[in-house]
Amino acid sequence: MGGNGSYSQIVRSPLAVVARAARALSCVAVGVIILAAAGDARARRQEEDDKVVAETPPPVRTGKAVEGMAFTFEGRRIPVTISLGLAEAALAKALKKLPAGAPERLAAQFLAALAKENLSRWTDAGAAFEELYRTYPKLAAYHAFHAARCRLRRGDAAGALDWAARVPGGAVPEADVVPVRIEALRTLGRWSDVLVAIGGALERPTSASRAELLYKKAEATEKLAAEQPGGAAEALADTTAIYRRVWAEAPLEPWSEKAAERLNALAQTLPAYEAGLVRTHTASEWVARGMSLFDRNRNTESEAAFAAALAAPGLDRDLECRARYHRAQSVWKQRQRSRAAPLFDDAEASCGQALNRDLHAKALYQAGRCFGAMTFQTGVDAAQIATYRQTALARFARLESEHPDRWPTAATRRSRTACWRRWSSCTRRAIC
Repeated sequence: MGGNGSYSQIVRSPLAVVARAARALSCVAVGVIILAAAGDARARRQEEDDKVVAETPPPVRTGKAVEGMAFTFEGRRIPVTISLGLAEAALAKALKKLPAGAPERLAAQFLAALAKENLSRWTDAGAAFEELYRTYPKLAAYHAFHAARCRLRRGDAAGALDWAARVPGGAVPEADVVPVRIEALRTLGRWSDVLVAIGGALERPTSASRAELLYKKAEATEKLAAEQPGGAAEALADTTAIYRRVWAEAPLEPWSEKAAERLNALAQTLPAYEAGLVRTHTASEWVARGMSLFDRNRNTESEAAFAAALAAPGLDRDLECRARYHRAQSVWKQRQRSRAAPLFDDAEASCGQALNRDLHAKALYQAGRCFGAMTFQTGVDAAQIATYRQTALARFARLESEHPDRWPTAATRRSRTACWRRWSSCTRRAIC
């Protein structure tokens, strides 16, 4: 490799240019670049690289710097800058200096095509990926995926389907090519094929969110039903059920808002009574929406959702228990102990009727913690603190007696001891 001096030339000149491009790409691309040129680079002097970098005229930057992000190469900390224009220019310069048969040339061409794709130059990028599919078979699945994406973006849905079909099953890009295939079928109006593709996508991981797939499934069901006489009315129940599910399960995704808009549009075509049914969300839907918000610590929104569930139709004892407990827990996570305490008491009573022992035990424990925390409030007299203390201790006592096998008693005892210590401190110092 070193007999004709070509490899030495590869490292001394284009390496610094490729490293400059690395600063313009994402961290994933950085790793690819370094792996492509790191073999003999460590043996070269740093000042040679610096000299080449200094001689490289900086092109127009069309990106943004990511503060605090950097990678270390040969003991030097190189900041990462997402600048696709800089990446493309640097890679183009490196490609001019690389010999035709250099193994790094194909990797550099792939990165250059990625830069073009991310600059929305779909025609140039697509042509590059299609050529790489022939000349760089090691990454054929990736080339086929990106070629399909470029075809779709420039309006060639049929070509996108053809290239998507070249991604083999089990390949890494298979999960990414599924949304491309679905979007191409939607563009061509092949709604029955869309439903088949979405049905398969819902059964395995893809890069598309579940809410997106469900929304497009409802849309395809609508379109397919509209092609048959009277089909729209027959499919109304199925489509509205899917749209309502998207609204409930993905409140923080744009598909939730789109589903709400579609439900409103469908309701406008119905009589007043049926329109009201379409627009009214059930208790189970409100609870599902609240749980999604709760799990993402959107505590104010989740509290409102659980409160709405308690006033929605279809509320049963189990849903009421879950809604009341998680509404109280949403307030607890807002650090509003005095407001959460009576809500946990309501949840305890509701969960006791619903025979939900898990949430009943948790409600007792959290209520005790709330009343115990209220003994530390400033401006509260000794009588009120004594009331809070007795209430907290009563909740912990019930928890230990009613749920000896459902909750660790050590946590209860620690909270109970804190109540006693607070009361002892207040009475001894007379500062309550």
